[in-house]
Order: sequence, then structure tokens, then C-alpha cells
Amino acid sequence: MMHAVAAHGAGHAAGLEIALLRRLDRTADAQAALAPYLAADPMDPLLRVEGTLLGREDSGIWRHLAADPEWVLDLADDYFAIGLHEDAIALLDRNYPSLDELETEPGAVLPQAYPLIAYYRGYARARLGQSPADDFRKASTQSTLYVHPYRTSTYPVLRAAIELNPQDATAHYLLGGLLLNRRMTEEALAEWQKARPAADTIPAYYDTVARVLVGVKKNKLAGDLIREALAAHPSDSGLKQLLDGVLNSSGGSWPAGPPPPSFSTPTEAANFALVLLAKNDLDGAASVFQKKNFPEQKQPPEVRQAYAELQLRALLSAASARNCANLGALIDDFAPENQALPFTFHGFGDLTKQLRIQFYFGAVESLCGSKKAAAARWGRIAKASAPLSSPDHAFPLLAASLTNPTGSSRAIETAQESIRTSGNSTDKGLLLYSEGILLRAAGREEEAIKRFAEGAKTESPFARYLNGSAQYDPPLPR
Repeated sequence: MMHAVAAHGAGHAAGLEIALLRRLDRTADAQAALAPYLAADPMDPLLRVEGTLLGREDSGIWRHLAADPEWVLDLADDYFAIGLHEDAIALLDRNYPSLDELETEPGAVLPQAYPLIAYYRGYARARLGQSPADDFRKASTQSTLYVHPYRTSTYPVLRAAIELNPQDATAHYLLGGLLLNRRMTEEALAEWQKARPAADTIPAYYDTVARVLVGVKKNKLAGDLIREALAAHPSDSGLKQLLDGVLNSSGGSWPAGPPPPSFSTPTEAANFALVLLAKNDLDGAASVFQKKNFPEQKQPPEVRQAYAELQLRALLSAASARNCANLGALIDDFAPENQALPFTFHGFGDLTKQLRIQFYFGAVESLCGSKKAAAARWGRIAKASAPLSSPDHAFPLLAASLTNPTGSSRAIETAQESIRTSGNSTDKGLLLYSEGILLRAAGREEEAIKRFAEGAKTESPFARYLNGSAQYDPPLPR
């Protein structure tokens, strides 16, 4: 069994196999596997927790975890990943020891006072067929101060709480923070609106939401929100200062970002625009496309592709917000001539033939109610093909999964296997992107996000953009 553990790599990954051995009552094998890894990495939290479950004395691990509730959630995620929800509950339901203030971050609370701990505990109980109601109820009463959700696993947790109690303002507020972390600003604001009846009980609600509203140039809504707060708290000087800031705001992004740098070549400028698009910063990317950066009519393919990506992301953003006026015409006249940018004079018909761009035209049509047009477009894409080295590779199967879900699952599995066995002949970032798209087509969104996250760290600027921006794609119709 030691060879099997070693195949996972050292340390933390081995802890998962040790946990499984323990749950299979193979205690001796688990203890034998644990010893060398714990000796090599005595501070790994998962190995230390597993050690206590195998009879090893280690009171220090509970003080370590008490210092930051997010460290407890790290371990809960590990146990969730291998289906050990009972072990996750044991960690999430523990009373952790009090610590000296020098042992924790300022404002930190013990895990048992952290709402995400209780939400995760309820979710784990639900996965085991138990009632999550008491845990979700407790979480809804705990303070959200200094709670900043960011994990992919938090989506199903908070959505489960909201499904059980649609009036859970704490869950709506935290889900809004999670969506904002993913730069899904409109969706975040929608969740915060649902939490608004309990705004007085949520620390920093008015400040947070007002600043985001200013950031998306909704100053009137921000002002109305703060006036509502001042009506209930007329002596609150912080709210008055915030209102003054809103009234004096120019409507620009908050916080203000640095101006785009100067560029030595048009390709460098285009790649910088892709960096911004990968973060869903459409305004920042648009500011790069100025004549001083692209003065000539003839530009490298990278420039034209980056400009097309900006137009595509703008279309998707408008459709996601259901701002559907004239979107059909904008698809027909994609990336029209811009008198300030000579390279746009010759059109982008060659780029609009890309299967990926065509697929997202269908997404725009679907979001805006033109379901038949979207289905027809996806049907055409499903009959096409693209090489493994192309960013378009996965989109025929993605389109097929929408038009013929039952008939495409085997083809998706085959394509995934082809990607995994392709070796190093293709850009790794593009392979990760294609694999993420196929996982998304198979309904395995969490795994898809992991591939995109890995692909966003590769060398190719375009592959980094594709993987980074994929997390902002609109949800697929099901």
C-alpha cells in the first residue's frame, strides 16, 4: 500500500488516502502509511488530524486550527472531495480552544462562531440524509464581519441554505460576496438586494453594497441605500461620510485602478487587454484600444483577436444582464468599424467563423429569448470539428451536449481521454481550457473551474485569457 500512497505525491495528497484506509478499518495500513509522511512534513494539518484519529496525541493541531476558521474549511473541503462527510462534520462541530489575541488575526473569531463553518456543517449533514436546519439556522444568526467567501465549494453550500430558507439574509449576503469575488457584480447585487431587509443586522452591509454600486456607476441607487440607512441611524457619522463620497463621486470605478501603461508593440498592448479581459475588466480592456497603441491599418492577428474578444465579452455581459436591445443586430455586425482604430476597417468576418465565437453568439441568443435561433446555431456547431490544438476543439461537443444531451455523454468522455493522453504536442493552456469546457458540458463545474484555474497560470497569453475568462461565462441552459 505504501507504493499506492507514494503515487499520489508527498504530504497532503497522501493524507486523503490515509483517511480512506482509516474509514475502511485498515488501521494498521493507515498508521504505517502515515508515519513516513508525517515525519517528512510534521506541520501538514490533514496528516496531523489523521494522526489524532489514529490514536496519536497532538493537542496542538486544535490550537492551530482555532486560529483561523478557513483552515478548518480547508480540511472540510478535503473530506468533502473523497465523500467523508462524517469526518468533515466532526471537524466542523468541534469546540475549538480559546486563544490569546497574539495567536490570531485581528478580529478573527473561533471556528464555532464563524457562519461558514455552520453552513458547511449543515451541508455535510444534508449530504448524509440528515436535517441541516439547525446548523443553517445557527449560521444565519452569526456575524459576517471579516467573512469573505472565495471557495468554489461554497456555492452549493450557500445555495442549499437558501433553498431551505429563501429568507436567510446571511446566506444571501455571503453568496453576494462570493459572486463579487468572481467579478459577477450584477449577480452579487441581486443577492444583496435579497439580504436588504436584514441590512441593519449585517456588519458593513451598507458600506460594501454602496461602494460596489458606485463602482458600476449606479450612484443614485448607492445614495438611496445610504439615505435609507441614515433614516434609521441619523447620528452615524460613517454613513454621512459615505453618502458625501457617493454624492461627490465622478462615477468612475471604485477603487480607482492605475491607467494602462505605455506599450512597446501593438501585440504587447493586445496581450495587456487580454489580461484585463481575463479579470472581466471590460472598461479597462476597452481603454487599451486607442489609436496611439494601434495606429496602423494592418495589425498582427493577436491584435484583431483581442479586439474581437472584447466585443464578444461585451455582448455576453449585456446578454447576462438581459440588456437585449439590438443584440441580434450586434451579432450580425460584430465589431463594426471604429474610426479611431484603422485596423477595424476591414471587418472581422474571418474571426466570427470560429466555433467558439459562434457558440457564444448562441449563448447571447438564448439569454435574450431567441431559443430557436440558439438551438439552430448550436446544431450547426455540433456537426463541425476542430483539431486538438485549436481553442475551438471542445465546442462542437459542448454544443451537442445542449442539443442532444443523452447522445453526447460518451463522446465527451472519449474527447476527455484524448486530451489527457495527448502529451506535450499542444499548448498546455489550450488543453486545460478544452478539458474544462468538456467537464462543464458534462455538468462537472467544480472540476472545470479547477482546470481553468490551472490553465490561467500557463505561458500563452491567449490561453491564460481563455481560462481566466471562462469563469465569467454565462451558465449553460439545462
